Amino acid sequence: MVEEGRLPYFRDKFSNLSEFVKEIKQRFSRYYNKAHDRTGYFWGDRFKSVILESGDTLINCLAYIDLNPVRANMVEKPEDYRWCSIGYHAQTGNKGDFLSMDLGLMGYNEMGAKERFADYREYLYEKGGLETEKGESIDEKIIAGERG
Repeated sequence: MVEEGRLPYFRDKFSNLSEFVKEIKQRFSRYYNKAHDRTGYFWGDRFKSVILESGDTLINCLAYIDLNPVRANMVEKPEDYRWCSIGYHAQTGNKGDFLSMDLGLMGYNEMGAKERFADYREYLYEKGGLETEKGESIDEKIIAGERG
């Protein structure tokens, strides 16, 4: 139960994403440290948030996220993982226009939704085929098959 008059304080505090994440991290760190008889930070860095609105930064960030299941060797193709945007688009046809394909790139506003999806998917496969020091890449045979 919240003390009388304190509700506006908590509304302000928890409507701020940085404050909300900070609170979760601090509480969990205290719990974990107590449960495991340890001290210190649980996470090394402070939570950061960056606004990604358009352009190359946004598409690179989306590709990074959509390729995580491939890098973790959970699936062979990004769209096989249903809990990412490319998987949702591929498996449901973006049912109800739930996710936007407006990536803020030049020429995208002139394309239809299917063309944008195909363009992003091609970009994702090319990016996913690159060798990395961390995790798996999309198999060259799969990429060659997608290229046609």
